[in-house]
Amino acid sequence: MVFQEPLTALNPVLPVGYQIAEAIYFHDPERLIRRALSRNKVTQAELRQLLNILKTQGEENFLQEIERRGLQGLDEQILSIWRRRDIHEARKEKMILGLANVKLSRVDIMGISLVQKNMTKFPVVSRFAKNALIREGYRLAVELLTFLGIPHPEKVVKLYPHELSGGMRQRIVIAIALANNPKVVIMDEPTSALDVTIQAQILDLIKDLKSDFNTSFIFISHDLSVLAEVSDRIGIMYAGKIVEIGDVKEIFQEPLHPYTKMLMESIPTMDKTVLKTVPGSVPDMRSPPPGCAFSPRCPFAMDECRIREPEMVDVNEGHSVACFMIRKGERT
Repeated sequence: MVFQEPLTALNPVLPVGYQIAEAIYFHDPERLIRRALSRNKVTQAELRQLLNILKTQGEENFLQEIERRGLQGLDEQILSIWRRRDIHEARKEKMILGLANVKLSRVDIMGISLVQKNMTKFPVVSRFAKNALIREGYRLAVELLTFLGIPHPEKVVKLYPHELSGGMRQRIVIAIALANNPKVVIMDEPTSALDVTIQAQILDLIKDLKSDFNTSFIFISHDLSVLAEVSDRIGIMYAGKIVEIGDVKEIFQEPLHPYTKMLMESIPTMDKTVLKTVPGSVPDMRSPPPGCAFSPRCPFAMDECRIREPEMVDVNEGHSVACFMIRKGERT
């Protein structure tokens, strides 16, 4: 989950790199072990062969070769460099070949061995083993921050939250959310605490993440213009329930629920002289009104609306609305 205010979402007394590394350590320590051991095992000659396969045969054959050689964990390290857009291909090749020179120290090998043998029950041993994996987590944190467009990530991972700007902090929170390759990421107003320029950068980043990660994003916001930028589908909620859901184009071009229509009319534009508002106030959810929760504020409310709660009706494929007017065919 990505929270609204990154400064309060991050621990103020720990470096941001440690916070990313710790999230991976607690959820998937085996991933860190695979990364460290595969890099310790590979030779420069093997890296040259793998790089050649990646360049000439593509990522699918490259991944198959990694598995055949038993170097799982090395693939994400190589691909994180190969997919970078900010450096030249010759620089990428040099960095990939340099992975063979990053070997584990005896201390780290001992710590990883303790984790593999499940000998971390004692606090001192557990801390020793954890430190070995956290160091590998820092390397993964650098890769994530590089992907998220943070300059000089090797320095940034050692900084504390208060030493970073709002946009940088939000990127750190996004990195923590993505670190364990989740199936769903919930973003709760991730741009509302940022200024407009940084907000645009974060929205561009989220659009890139949608295409680069095999992850679904649930974006919660009160700003419809922001939702139009990043969403494929939009669900309009009122009083804790979805009242209309559909593709972005349908919601904006043909809103059907009265609340959705009034929200659209309240968006300020250059040609509006008077800004419309939704009359009334949000109901007290401790004692919600009977029937449709929006009926006290709805200009089209009927007697039926004040008695029964409308069910979702499929208007067309993928577009549904909860309103008695739609059921009666009164689409206007």
